Amino acid sequence: MNAGVLSCTLPLPTNYRLLDILSFHARDALAVAETVQANQLRKGIVWHGLPACLTLRFLPMAAEIELSIDQTSASLDVDKLSGLAARMLGLNQPVELVMHRALLAVPEFERTSIFISITVLFRSAVGK
Repeated sequence: MNAGVLSCTLPLPTNYRLLDILSFHARDALAVAETVQANQLRKGIVWHGLPACLTLRFLPMAAEIELSIDQTSASLDVDKLSGLAARMLGLNQPVELVMHRALLAVPEFERTSIFISITVLFRSAVGK
C-alpha cells in the first residue's frame, strides 16, 4: 500500500443498478465535489478530518475503491473504507424491495413512461 492511498475491491450483485448510482452522482452539473466519467466516480470527502479523494471504478461484477489522502497521518483502515463504499453504493439497502413496492403503487400504463423518463434523465446527465 502506498503512503496516503488505501484501496479495496467490493463484489457487486448481478442485478446491481450501476446506472442509478452514476446518474445520482452525475446530477452536479458543475462537478464541484464529484465527477462521473464512463464507469468511474470521483468524490471529494473528508477522511478523519483530512481532505481526500474517493475514486470508485466499476468493473462488470465489482467496484474498485481507492482513497487518496492528502496526509499520511490519517487512519488507513480498509474495513472503514469498504464500509463507506458499501453505503455509498447502496449495497446494504433493500433497493429492489423499495422499487418493487413503488412500482406496485403505480398504474400499469404509467410504469412504461416512468422507465422511459428515468432513462432519458440518466442519458442527459451523463451526456449520452
